[in-house]
Amino acid sequence: VTEDIRERLELIKSNPFYVDGEILFSIKASPKFYESRGFKPAWIIDNGLSRNCEILIKTLNEADKEGLNPNDYHLKVIERLFTTIQRNKEKELPPNIGRHSDLELLLTDAFLTYGSHLLSGKVNPETIDPEWIANRRDTDMSIILKQALESNTIRESLLALLPPQEGYKKLKAALSRLLEQSANGGWNQIADGDKLEPGNKDERVKQIRARLISSGYLSEQNSIAADSFDSSLQTAVIKFQKNHGLEADGKVGKSTLASLNTSIDERINQVIV
Repeated sequence: VTEDIRERLELIKSNPFYVDGEILFSIKASPKFYESRGFKPAWIIDNGLSRNCEILIKTLNEADKEGLNPNDYHLKVIERLFTTIQRNKEKELPPNIGRHSDLELLLTDAFLTYGSHLLSGKVNPETIDPEWIANRRDTDMSIILKQALESNTIRESLLALLPPQEGYKKLKAALSRLLEQSANGGWNQIADGDKLEPGNKDERVKQIRARLISSGYLSEQNSIAADSFDSSLQTAVIKFQKNHGLEADGKVGKSTLASLNTSIDERINQVIV
């Protein structure tokens, strides 16, 4: 496997470079990492696959919690190769050197790429707006990987790269809540119509109640069947408006209605961005 990795990485300068149909992204960091260890495998050990393989696979499966797509890190192919190698070992079949090298290179590329995205983002903000200057963090990911393997801290080393700001933690918590709510059916839409305000009695008030209850702005004790715009509903509307940057007047006009009717999928995408 060591010799196979060496031969492959001599060709990696040709871009794009594919492994089992997957494009390698770390065309600079991967060669640097393997050169530093004499091209010795990092994930393959004498008697098969190291425990670190399973830990990285499990960590990649949780990338969606960070607003990232696990399949951007070769996850499906990695899981397939991992399962095949493990099954063949159990059957005491001779190892397939090419398959071992494929898994080796994809695991390394996955760690380096995922770590880079956690550290400095998946999108360069300056490609969106050249005047948008972001203080992007940077480090040598090949060194991070080397240290993580030596100390068997694959998961911990990746999580240590997450943004430390409280705002990031709140966004992550919001994403978790929204994904759970989406899995449970999301929230209802409110029919279009005239502005609704305290004192009004209308069938659409029921829809507003249901919408605010589903998002936790109103208690379940406030009956969804109630069609009167009372003070408890007004308080819930004001809280919703404040949280969404709207004029907090306690009335459901055009802008508040549009915000209430924003789909849960769009809200999820906003948080991910």
